[in-house]
Amino acid sequence: MFGLAHIISPLTIDEFLVTYSGKRAVHVPGPSEKFEHLFGWNDVNTFLNGCRPSFEGVKLVHDTKSLPQTELARMSHWLSKGATLVINHVHHIDPITERFADIFAKEMNAAVNINAYISFPTHQGFDCHYDTHDVWIIQTAGAKEWKVFEPTRKFPLDRDPAEDKSRQTKPTEGEYLSCTLTPGDMLYIPRGHWHYALSSDPCIHLTVSHDNRSGIDFLNWLLNDWRDREEFLREDFPVALVNDLGGDRPSALLDAHLARFTSYMAELVQRDGLKEQLLHWAQVENRTRPTFQLPELAQLDREPIGQDVLFEAAPAQKLVPHVDANGQIQLIARGRVVLLSNVPRAIVDALLQGHPFSGASLLTAAPQAAWSQVQRMLTDLFVAGLIVLVKPED
Repeated sequence: MFGLAHIISPLTIDEFLVTYSGKRAVHVPGPSEKFEHLFGWNDVNTFLNGCRPSFEGVKLVHDTKSLPQTELARMSHWLSKGATLVINHVHHIDPITERFADIFAKEMNAAVNINAYISFPTHQGFDCHYDTHDVWIIQTAGAKEWKVFEPTRKFPLDRDPAEDKSRQTKPTEGEYLSCTLTPGDMLYIPRGHWHYALSSDPCIHLTVSHDNRSGIDFLNWLLNDWRDREEFLREDFPVALVNDLGGDRPSALLDAHLARFTSYMAELVQRDGLKEQLLHWAQVENRTRPTFQLPELAQLDREPIGQDVLFEAAPAQKLVPHVDANGQIQLIARGRVVLLSNVPRAIVDALLQGHPFSGASLLTAAPQAAWSQVQRMLTDLFVAGLIVLVKPED
């Protein structure tokens, strides 16, 4: 029902990753019921009838232009003229779509966003454009024709000065993929690939996007991390009065510093543990929305966690154990790192087995551990939102 394998079926994951991911758009037809559990007409109406008229997550687009928020008061007028209704971050308002996003984010190791587009015939809502992230078009109602063109700049980045789309020539013909999506279909479009769509009848599609992790992103993260620990990287480059810039000093000092800098950087990127740093970064940057359980979360001071209270990992959370330089165990989660000070590894392994657990069941894995130690760990993980209560009605 959820996850990459379901979205791309009958394609296999290997086929998708090798042939299409980041390379080519692909249309995957599916049975009409494939995505029927996701955001449909009833969900759209329930949301619109319950939200504030000026809700900032909603906008109207007509003839490729966004209308002022005040025009939401005249929604029926604009929709009758073929405007597109956009509901941003629909996974924040619909629990089923949120579950879909969480599982997809867990698998892709990247933050996921889902917007809903409600389109009507006769007008093209959005101009031909490309995105700086991959997009997955999930059709839940009606039919929509799509055209996809080759990129003019491969692997574009968000907030890249070179990404001035107004100065780029938009393709008008020569698409390499043309398809019509109907309920149950999926269209994957890599970042940078130009595309546009036109509705043939009232329809709904979800645009699922996720943050791509580029080498530039990883280097920026590493340099921010190294800035505090690597004194040499904070040293000045000796460019004052250098003759190559119109001064009267030879560039020997600059040449020597640049050679040292090149050698230093080569040594840094070959240090042991770089792969682990990359995986740590990808995990921690892939944040989840906070998980709250009331009233229990607000009563921990008065009612400490008991040994028989049942817990499980938070939905779609990913917990990876890691031993730090001091020999202490960390749980690297989506969005945070929690230190489990002096907790035996056997207890951590028991916690990560994938089924509900209690303090009592964890203690059986390490009978020598003190209950106060396990209680503190469970409290920290519960407050951090990494584990949740298993309630009787569940």
